[in-house]
Amino acid sequence: MQEAEAWAKLLLEIPPLYIKSVKHGLYTQIERKTVSDEREYIEYVLPQELSQDRGEAISAFKEKRAPRFTGR
Repeated sequence: MQEAEAWAKLLLEIPPLYIKSVKHGLYTQIERKTVSDEREYIEYVLPQELSQDRGEAISAFKEKRAPRFTGR
């Protein structure tokens, strides 16, 4: 509890508009990262998960043979 009170006192010494701008920057960056991650998943990961090659890789592994990839 003492540590929390020490941080609270420290925050009271910082201008409120500065805190607001730092929070805004943080939240904006988090939102951008989330959108970027979603875009990367949709463009790169999802097509691989839905591809015929993924099914071929699984089948080849189960059948202990070399896979025959088609790029689809």
